[in-house]
Amino acid sequence: MNPKKENSIKGFFLCAALAVQFGTQPLFTRSFAGGAIKSSLILCTEVCKVVLCSVLLFLEEERVRSGIARTWRLFESLQGAALPSLLYAIQNYLMQTAYQQLDPMIFNILNQTKTLFAALCLYIIMRRRQSYLQMVALSLVMGAAVLVTQPTNVAIAQPEMSLYNRTGIVCMLAASFLSGLSSAITQRTLQDNGRNAYLFSLELSAYSTFWVLISLPASREGGLMMTKGPLYGWTYLTWIPVLSNSLGGILVGQVTKYAGSVEKGFALVSGILFTALLRQQLYSIPLTQAHWIAFCLVAVSIWMHSNFPPIASHGFCDPKKINDASGPHVLIGKTL
Repeated sequence: MNPKKENSIKGFFLCAALAVQFGTQPLFTRSFAGGAIKSSLILCTEVCKVVLCSVLLFLEEERVRSGIARTWRLFESLQGAALPSLLYAIQNYLMQTAYQQLDPMIFNILNQTKTLFAALCLYIIMRRRQSYLQMVALSLVMGAAVLVTQPTNVAIAQPEMSLYNRTGIVCMLAASFLSGLSSAITQRTLQDNGRNAYLFSLELSAYSTFWVLISLPASREGGLMMTKGPLYGWTYLTWIPVLSNSLGGILVGQVTKYAGSVEKGFALVSGILFTALLRQQLYSIPLTQAHWIAFCLVAVSIWMHSNFPPIASHGFCDPKKINDASGPHVLIGKTL
């Protein structure tokens, strides 16, 4: 099979797997990890990712392992993995600040702009542009995410624009931009620099563990973990969401390498819809009209984004230029 077609098929199935993992994760966490300390869940998840990635690297071919050992450099690791992990840590802090200061509906709307920022940062960092129809597709998937994440049967008061709310909006937009920036840096590291996805996920988790550890002494949860123990509130079943989240982190690296950062956003929105389907089946929570509209918007947006890549200025598709402009994810449309 043609390597490009093989990668595009792999990218498609990886996106589907990420959507399923992302869709089931909230239900696992709610059912099995409700009483656990959040920081301990994050810390154990990152450690599990390090272990899983180490095992997967060990299972790689000998030439791959020897090549990694021969070419690994600390500076490249810091530039490719430590920087995105730091950006993610800052992003999480900004999102927590915005969550406390913004109306939930406004928070959900602004949170969906990270897919648009990912496309913008991909153009700035990698010169990978989106066609006009692809930008329409991004807007559609953003609208679908807003529809499916808005609260139901709850009267939402319209907040007054004050300095307090403006601060929340600035924090949320900054968090979305950092999300797009870190995604673009990750995609450049995995695709252009050819870094092994398992190695990158291992490095990212190791650096994230470091950021969590140095932040614990100054946090309330850090004191709680010191007094009650890091596994306070855990049961054996708590390992289910931890392992699921660890696998999701590895899938994100694979999706970014074989599909792209923008496609990762499509997969995550599809995961939100998958959560709605699971809630209907498990808890008899009916799907609303907004859910069905969101399903249609996501389907149309995926089709548009896959089938209308940027076209060369002379009016014909130049495969090399399309690949340079949009990456391997363009080919996914040929497999749908």
